[in-house]
Amino acid sequence: MVGTMTISDTTAVFIFNGTQIHVFADGNGEAWFSASDVCAALGYINDSDAINKYCREKGIAKHGSFAEGNNHELTYINEGNLYRLIINSREEESQAFEVKVTEEILPSIRKAGSCTTPL
Repeated sequence: MVGTMTISDTTAVFIFNGTQIHVFADGNGEAWFSASDVCAALGYINDSDAINKYCREKGIAKHGSFAEGNNHELTYINEGNLYRLIINSREEESQAFEVKVTEEILPSIRKAGSCTTPL
């Protein structure tokens, strides 16, 4: 069963090769990544298939869209599932994506205690 995030969260958008990666930190400071953004960055053609095949259910959650006027829930994955998608990607850029995540995105979240887009 996929969880639903209901707490007030902060969000940030990081860019990887022209693809926006939406990330938010929940009330516990855990980073959650837009599954569709991650799949696009890693070359997965079918988001749902990749998530079902490689992600653990415990680390999948629905969260309301951050866009104004947008009233639907999007799928987000936790850090563990992010790594599972990176490891299983056949895209050449997956290693560069992993470097962006581990050396820029996650340190930024951990340093600030919330999501902030680096300047």
